Amino acid sequence: MALIMFLLGARLKAFKLSIIQEAVKNKHTKLMELYKESGRFYTRLIAVKLLLFFIVLGASIVGTVIYIILTNINAWLALIVGILIVIIVVIALLYREAALILEDTTALNAISRSFEIFRKNKFYVISVAIIVGIVNFLIIAANQFISQNDGMITTIFALIYLFVALIVSAWTNVFVFSTYNSMTATKNKTTRKIIRKKSVKKRISKKSRR
Repeated sequence: MALIMFLLGARLKAFKLSIIQEAVKNKHTKLMELYKESGRFYTRLIAVKLLLFFIVLGASIVGTVIYIILTNINAWLALIVGILIVIIVVIALLYREAALILEDTTALNAISRSFEIFRKNKFYVISVAIIVGIVNFLIIAANQFISQNDGMITTIFALIYLFVALIVSAWTNVFVFSTYNSMTATKNKTTRKIIRKKSVKKRISKKSRR
């Protein structure tokens, strides 16, 4: 049952991320056509999820080993370093889905691209991760508050919470996709400028030789 839910969830997420891609790139495709097109991301999205699991697992193992090593020196330092390793890896993988969908690339390239974006824009990516983390924390806190109460009013609040949670989930993905798109668009513009300058220099050098 869990496997079926995982596979179904991945298919629906591929569709959702395809919709977000359309929004970010200001495209307008019919939903049925978009659903069919999103199928090409299905297996790659599953691969990204599996890679994410193994990478985070690996980071957790490394963090645990470092914790064991540093415990003899300082228990708090060991705990902080161990947790930081996992957090940094998770933040570095923030743009995995954006890279996969927006660049229409492989799962491995999407993971690599996300790490590359983090390496070149550490403070910016961390800022985005903090904003996303705070928003999600507030949603989780609201859910905990509602679940601890009973009654008709609580039911109404639960329905409102469900609606807000869906909006926030969509906003989070749009926000991440938009920031990724803006970073890569800036890089592409810079690359094009460099290429133009090089081509102009080549033309000038050819004319001077003549």
